[in-house]
Amino acid sequence: MDNSVLENPLTSIVFSFLVGFLNTKGYAPASKDYVEAGAISSTSVVDRHLTILEEAGMIVRTRVRGRQIGRGIKLSEEAKEMLYGDEKEETES
Repeated sequence: MDNSVLENPLTSIVFSFLVGFLNTKGYAPASKDYVEAGAISSTSVVDRHLTILEEAGMIVRTRVRGRQIGRGIKLSEEAKEMLYGDEKEETES
């Protein structure tokens, strides 16, 4: 996992919005959710930064027959460890 991608301000905004949305709602935001919240200017910018996060190993995107599923995004295990550390293990006990 390459978390240095978070040094890019837009990539960091997309990741932070994704984490907050997942924590609040329990599912991933659609691209339009980022735009409607004012986090990012267009859905194509959202997709580009989600691709950067995926290539860096920060997120996992679900694909069916090669096509991206709209809300099929989750944090990678490494990203969960980076964000939550031992906190996740304590709540599961």
